[in-house]
Amino acid sequence: MIIVHARARIKPESRDAFLRAVGTVVARTRTEKGCIDYGGYEDATVPNEFIFFECWESQAAIDTHFAMPHTTAFLQLARTVVTEPPSIMAYKVSAARKLA
Repeated sequence: MIIVHARARIKPESRDAFLRAVGTVVARTRTEKGCIDYGGYEDATVPNEFIFFECWESQAAIDTHFAMPHTTAFLQLARTVVTEPPSIMAYKVSAARKLA
């Protein structure tokens, strides 16, 4: 499994458009083959800072995701509304267990 964690701060005046785009990309991505989990969340302590948490079966699934029309449209919009380059990290998980 691969976990992707992304963080981006957006311009306050772009918040509504960004939230609509997040809703679309999240709903469509969750139906993709190889997507285990995908969510976009606003940081509770930093206004207009968004966190994406993704779990994927494989790198091939991530590569396919980035080629999907809904993803390319979202990224195109995101490039115009961020205040600085986003932080994106990927982690390969060899084992996972439920804690509660």
